Amino acid sequence: MVGLSLMAIFVIFFVVLNRQEAKEARWFAGLWALSVLAFGLPNALRTPHTIVLDESGELIFKSLLPKRAFHAKDLISIKARFLSTSLYFKFKKGKVTVINGINGLSQLIWLVKDINPNVQTKGC
Repeated sequence: MVGLSLMAIFVIFFVVLNRQEAKEARWFAGLWALSVLAFGLPNALRTPHTIVLDESGELIFKSLLPKRAFHAKDLISIKARFLSTSLYFKFKKGKVTVINGINGLSQLIWLVKDINPNVQTKGC
């Protein structure tokens, strides 16, 4: 989804700025696209696509870049962000932002609350 959005924006910039009198603006569009890719792509690759709660109570967030693992007892809060399109998991030693479209996310939150009843939930 992020890739398609970036491509659409880049195509719009290219079409609008592809006139003869706007040659300098093409450089700006190219630099803009490179900066969006340089800063946005790593963040998109770190976004988890799968969350696993194992038997020991460890939450494993799997993404295209290396997975991250935290114990459920270290979870402080789960909050909705960006008009409830993503969830923000805050741990004692880190944080993870997850897209809200992961299957079984509501059941996972209930299981985590069974392990750690002190978890604050807001908007989820």
